[in-house]
Amino acid sequence: MKSSFLSLALGISTATAVAADETDWRTKGLELVRAESYVVDAIWSQDISLWVSMKDDGSDRSGYAQVLCFSLRDAGRQPDDFVVIRIYDAAAMARDELRQIGRAECPHG
Repeated sequence: MKSSFLSLALGISTATAVAADETDWRTKGLELVRAESYVVDAIWSQDISLWVSMKDDGSDRSGYAQVLCFSLRDAGRQPDDFVVIRIYDAAAMARDELRQIGRAECPHG
């Protein structure tokens, strides 16, 4: 989780500046993803895993997950920052179920 990441980064003095930059692009990226009209909500479940909820229209949302990779790049994600975006059905999440409807690994480079 983001707070765990920050706690760890603050304990390692040499990584503090890098961690602040990573947190910055993750925060900006989350704002950009949440601003997308199709997105219901989004959270960082881990430092490398972004969960996004959307209304399920029956289509595979993996292509849309790839589009969201570009939003993270626009926020400052570097090529060596590995991220997996998982898209879940928002209605299922409201029932405390995880039903994945799309997935993408943000490309290196």
